[in-house]
Amino acid sequence: MKTIRKNLLTSLTTGAATAVSTFAIAMFASPLQAKILNTETPEAISGPIRIEITIEDNLAIEAIKTSEKAEVPQATMVVIQPGQENQNIKIKMSTRGLTSLAKFSRKNFNIKSKDDQKIQIGQIKGKALVLSASPEDILGTKNKFAYKMLMFAGIRSFNPQYAEVVINGLSRGLYFVTKSADDEILKATDNEAECVVRRRYADKIEEKGHDKDLDKDICDKYVSALTKLHKKAEKLKGQELLDTLSKTLNLEAYMKWIALNYLLKNGDYSDEVFFFGKILGKGTPNERLYFDILPWDNDDIDSASAHFAGIFGSPNHGRDEVSRKTLIRSFESSLDKAIAKDPVMLRMFFDVASRLMNDLAAKSAIQHSVRSLIAELTPYLENQDIMNAGVEDSVRRPHNRNEILQTLNLRIIDTQLQMAKMNQQLAENAGVDIEELTLNESSIRSFFDKAFMSLVQWATEVKRRPVQTPNPLYQ
Repeated sequence: MKTIRKNLLTSLTTGAATAVSTFAIAMFASPLQAKILNTETPEAISGPIRIEITIEDNLAIEAIKTSEKAEVPQATMVVIQPGQENQNIKIKMSTRGLTSLAKFSRKNFNIKSKDDQKIQIGQIKGKALVLSASPEDILGTKNKFAYKMLMFAGIRSFNPQYAEVVINGLSRGLYFVTKSADDEILKATDNEAECVVRRRYADKIEEKGHDKDLDKDICDKYVSALTKLHKKAEKLKGQELLDTLSKTLNLEAYMKWIALNYLLKNGDYSDEVFFFGKILGKGTPNERLYFDILPWDNDDIDSASAHFAGIFGSPNHGRDEVSRKTLIRSFESSLDKAIAKDPVMLRMFFDVASRLMNDLAAKSAIQHSVRSLIAELTPYLENQDIMNAGVEDSVRRPHNRNEILQTLNLRIIDTQLQMAKMNQQLAENAGVDIEELTLNESSIRSFFDKAFMSLVQWATEVKRRPVQTPNPLYQ
């Protein structure tokens, strides 16, 4: 399969119609895939959207160029989109992020309307929005693909809008427009959630937002409940473990997410998930807190290995074989370890993963996800300012239209090959005693895994602390 993929890549890159590429398409691609496996531009979903931001304060202009978080108290934003009147809105904005803020010149921003006027950019509408440069993701294509696959899997997900961002007449390249995670959930028309929390490294749970109609301390009980649930996952076993997790967590959605991370070869995801909590059976003897999930930040898909796998002492070090057998990519969280270690949990996970693979194949999810991604991206690929912005991103060179389209086309083949491997492993697992597949872990290894992740979380918190240098913009 590796040889087929390599030869297919060569033939697509050179344009040669080799027998190998023909065989690969015939073997792994449906008629729809065969249509996708070319660099012709599909019909775009809509024209390009342009966001023009004007900042008059010179101090603010310089501040947002630095690696320190900065706020812009006053700016003007004009949104230009096909078929609509231009929006002219007074906003305030601030830089956001951690790694991207420190390493890249294209910054991520929070923007907020200064009056009651809602901002509408494409299908995204709200008084407060997020502009993400995604400098470690080539034009946001990894995230876009993963979000679409999550939606096909029936997991709540973001649906970002592409837009070019221009600041003081200078194009800053292509951005994602989204709501924040708490707004995405709490302001949804079907919302029943009271609180949104995020899981960080070492299973640390932190509040991100709550229903404004409720007490400001409402999230305390949710943070406590989810923290305790992760600790119970370390201690309970068998049916008791399964029942306890299922009572408090949408375990099937969580397991789908774990399986999808393996399918997409996501290298780093344990801290890239929000949990939103609500009350089930309110006012009855069975009243309880219950959590669902909203994964995000998928720019580590297509990774060669799991997070920190090459570092001795990390939870993923030396576990390639058990990862292959269990179809679990990372063992950084106690919940994921509980699935891998317990026969009852692992059996359920295999069943969920098998049904998910069949469902995604039946829906042609991979093909449709890539196709719609290309359609959304196409209007921006002729914009040389956007393509040149790659110099400021992790690739450190201008983006190339044909190269991007070829990469997206090949993602269909790569992901289907990975799906075939998963299905093969699931078939092999069916004939093996489940006990032989579980993760065996000594108490010493468990201790060092926890210590390692606690150190990673501590280092992350140090980086997130506000800088001590006085910044006049904060005053």
